[in-house]
Amino acid sequence: MTGNRLHIVLCTIVLVVISACANRGTGPQGGPKDTTPPKVTKTKPDNGTLQFSGNKIDLAFNEYILLNNPADNIIISPPQVHPPQITAYGKKIHILFQDSLLPNTTYTLDFGSAIQDNNENNPLENYAFSFSTGSSIDSLEIYGTVLNAQTLNPKRGIIVGIQSNLSDTAFSTLPFTRIGKTNEKGEFSIKNIHHGSYRLFALNDLNHNYAYDQGEALAYSDEIITPYINIRNELDTVWRDTLIGDSLHHLPDSIYTAQYYYYEPSELLLLCFDEDKTQSYLVKTTREKPHYINLIFSRSQPELPALTFLHPDTTINYTLSHNAALDTITCWLKDSAIIATDSLQISLTYQKSDSAYNLYAQTDTLWTVFRKSKNKKKKLADNALTPYIGITSNIRGSLNLGDTLVLHTETPLVQLNRDLIHLQQKHDTVFKDLPFTLAAITADSMTYQVIFALRQQSEYKLTLDSAAFRDIYGRSNNKTDITFSSKAEEDYATLYITLAHSDDRAVLQLLNDKDAVVRTERATAGKNTFRYLPAATYYLRLFIDENGDGEWTTGDWLKHSQPEQVFYLNKKLVLKANWEFEEMFDWTIVPLTEQKPKELIPDEKSK
Repeated sequence: MTGNRLHIVLCTIVLVVISACANRGTGPQGGPKDTTPPKVTKTKPDNGTLQFSGNKIDLAFNEYILLNNPADNIIISPPQVHPPQITAYGKKIHILFQDSLLPNTTYTLDFGSAIQDNNENNPLENYAFSFSTGSSIDSLEIYGTVLNAQTLNPKRGIIVGIQSNLSDTAFSTLPFTRIGKTNEKGEFSIKNIHHGSYRLFALNDLNHNYAYDQGEALAYSDEIITPYINIRNELDTVWRDTLIGDSLHHLPDSIYTAQYYYYEPSELLLLCFDEDKTQSYLVKTTREKPHYINLIFSRSQPELPALTFLHPDTTINYTLSHNAALDTITCWLKDSAIIATDSLQISLTYQKSDSAYNLYAQTDTLWTVFRKSKNKKKKLADNALTPYIGITSNIRGSLNLGDTLVLHTETPLVQLNRDLIHLQQKHDTVFKDLPFTLAAITADSMTYQVIFALRQQSEYKLTLDSAAFRDIYGRSNNKTDITFSSKAEEDYATLYITLAHSDDRAVLQLLNDKDAVVRTERATAGKNTFRYLPAATYYLRLFIDENGDGEWTTGDWLKHSQPEQVFYLNKKLVLKANWEFEEMFDWTIVPLTEQKPKELIPDEKSK
């Protein structure tokens, strides 16, 4: 070997060694990320087996697998009272049935997304294993969607079942004939259905008995469901570039008629609701201060309860007030001697419900106790009424155009001196008196509305002179000034909504970006106007107020009443200050499953 050739060889060896050293830290790079789900390689018995008489099933896969939340993801139909034992080990899944299998019945194990590979958790989506204890496999299927009746949000993880017994009592006494479960979009399928007619239900099955129990959210179809296969003749095309052989490339594309099989019905819709079935009962009584007692109920009372103090010495004088929901009643004690008494026995008659939610008059005898604090300072604060009546308002610096000034007193009033209340508007630098009306908006004389013509870009002052208010304890208010201002009309937007279809029962609800109601208006046949809206993003909902109470009403299974219909305008409304916006609302164009704007759907936001 010559010197030059030897030099070249040595240089080559050095470069190879340097390159190897430079890449030593990199190590093996591996291949691309595994995105392939597991594959079933063998089953025992075969999928679709007839005359099955055993109680074991084995599934084998091409790689190591695991089961993700099998209790929620695996649906077995018909449902089992005692679910089978399903275990995964290595590359196999073993299923052992605990219940006896029904004769001449098709069974389906729908694994959903439960089966995943062990390394990358790639799911084997919608794998189902079926067998029959009879001589044939039932093959019909139905599809649909379950939505929340009030919000139209998809109902995820809800059991959907069919009942071959068409009587009303079957829903609450018998398990479903076959079942499915909704996915994150609220979609469901029920497979391997036998020919026949069925009732269709959805159920938040809290106790896993596959039948309705009071307190569980539900949905039901008013129509009887009859599954069938729809055979359609449709035009199809054979493309010449898919034909084998160069000699056929000269042929034109061919169109032919093909038969396609569709399972029906495939667009079923169920609206899921919680019944208004809260039991009515007395939750507790509290006496946080010596001069009043709170009676707290589980739900709204249809009327104020009757209250009698079982005190041997005197007739106790008191006044009742209540919150807006009428589920908290406050008894204000007026006699100083009674206020100083730590323990008081009362007889209380109120409306309680039986197991069927029927109301009846219930009378309880109970003690109310005021427990004094051991801390001297707190003990003094607990016992003493403040010298003056506490008064609050809804003013937070300004009052929006279209809103009303509201005053609330901490105790019921017995006297209100209108001459000692003054409302003034600022003109240039001087406040001038402004006419107004003062109206009680609650029967307990604790909340009042100050009604006046609120002008834009103005400053106001409400003055409550001393002794304008006097409460049941003889206290009066301290002099109070409440100052506030109003914005310009240009600071607001105006929204006009025209309904494509007139309905005297329709109620419009303007929503914020949290799907919460900010305005409610009963709809009219012409333009519906929402004035003085702060610039923001809004959404629109409409419900059909069938009972005329102005509120959305849920359904009732025993009364066979569906929840009141709800519709969404399928777009967001971005309103700008000093702009007017017009929108036509036709709730019949977009299917109900597509009406809810995606920005308002919780699952969509989290993606």
